Amino acid sequence: MSVLPSVSRCVSVCPVGLSGLVDILVHHGAPLPPDCQYFAGCLAFIVEAVLFTFHLHGRTQLDVITHTLLVYVIYACAVVTILEMRYRRSVIVAIARAYTVLLQVTQPVFRSVILDLVVWHSGRTSVSDWRTFPVLRSTCS
Repeated sequence: MSVLPSVSRCVSVCPVGLSGLVDILVHHGAPLPPDCQYFAGCLAFIVEAVLFTFHLHGRTQLDVITHTLLVYVIYACAVVTILEMRYRRSVIVAIARAYTVLLQVTQPVFRSVILDLVVWHSGRTSVSDWRTFPVLRSTCS
């Protein structure tokens, strides 16, 4: 068993924890630079997106597609966080950040539903060979 997946999970969780710590410190009035909580949140999203981007090596094409969609959503979270730093009083930007974060955290559920439906529909026990599924062959090729 490789240690590398555990290290990449730790690396992806550490910036999120740092972002939470910065949020707590800002809330309690610590002398931190202005807008540092937005910067910490954006950094956490970017680190997670980069890790997911390089996490795709050796996976099936269906896995790559679902992970790529997740990477797009994570980058959207980073962009919306920067927009929220600039336009703090905008309701649209606040709703956009809530929407992108909600989409990001529910994406693993959507991914498992997609993979389970493919396996159930095909009668197979895994999705290792996506070329055997007619629907995926037409959309992924």
